[in-house]
Amino acid sequence: MNFLQHFETDGRVASFNLQNIFGKGYNEYRIYLKVIDGGGGGYMSMQVYDNSNTLVDGVEYQSTSIEQKSGGSFDRTWFGSNASNINPIVTGVNASNQGGGAIIRIFNADIAKFTFFTFEGVSQDSNLLGSIGKGCHKTSEIISGLKLTQHGEKEVTATIYGVE
Repeated sequence: MNFLQHFETDGRVASFNLQNIFGKGYNEYRIYLKVIDGGGGGYMSMQVYDNSNTLVDGVEYQSTSIEQKSGGSFDRTWFGSNASNINPIVTGVNASNQGGGAIIRIFNADIAKFTFFTFEGVSQDSNLLGSIGKGCHKTSEIISGLKLTQHGEKEVTATIYGVE
């Protein structure tokens, strides 16, 4: 695993663009997210940038996820076959300094095939929250980056690695 780049937001933001992070010739990329500060709760979703750095915001995504809650049952309602994004990468983080994090694994970013994702997230609001899921950008094209949208503003860092 080789370190490639590190990004951080300038305080709490509604979206976080990780552009020009792929195209380095790796079979797999890993992104380690750290949620430093959050407000407004909500969840984090993901979209891709194509090889020309244009955001793919049409219905080109499929995903399925489970939200795990320490204070209750699992939420199995996170899925979509013709969706405009992949979610939830992380849920919760309702107050300052509660934090959280996620690992996103990306396959086929550098080749003109469907791009596949696996992800796990953890955070805290009044209970421990976890999310685990899989996603697909179902268009055969090379991608150059990701857009992470926080539905509730968050301060985030991202560290990108390439895996041979």
